[in-house]
Amino acid sequence: MGLKVNPLKTEVLVQCTEPPQPPFQFYIHGEAIKPVEHFTYVGSILTPDCYVNMEIQRRKNLASTTFSRLRDRIFSNNNLRIDVVISTLLYGSETWTLYNRQNHILKNFNIRYLHNILGVSGKDKITHDELYHHTQTTSIEITMAQ
Repeated sequence: MGLKVNPLKTEVLVQCTEPPQPPFQFYIHGEAIKPVEHFTYVGSILTPDCYVNMEIQRRKNLASTTFSRLRDRIFSNNNLRIDVVISTLLYGSETWTLYNRQNHILKNFNIRYLHNILGVSGKDKITHDELYHHTQTTSIEITMAQ
């Protein structure tokens, strides 16, 4: 088909639950391909252990940045919703396999920003259901399921 692969511009990431013995080495025309510890593919971080911890941390950082940029202009207007921050946080999440710990991290992140939007602290006696009602949102689990 005329495809020419440049071994100097090519990287390889081996994903498996247990490290192979010996480690894999790939070659193109006799030249070794550089192995990498993580790889960004279509905007998501892939890692050798197949966990999404790095991707969740990256998404949290991006959502925090988005929130900070929009705070003064948008979130002071109570008629607007926070969909843009949630979209940034959950981009690509339909491909994630989440464990309870990771669900908990996403839930806490969401709750913290809902508190921030409403101008209440964690010490204020407001339930999560009240937070969702006042911000016209749902829990992160429901949002991801949708």
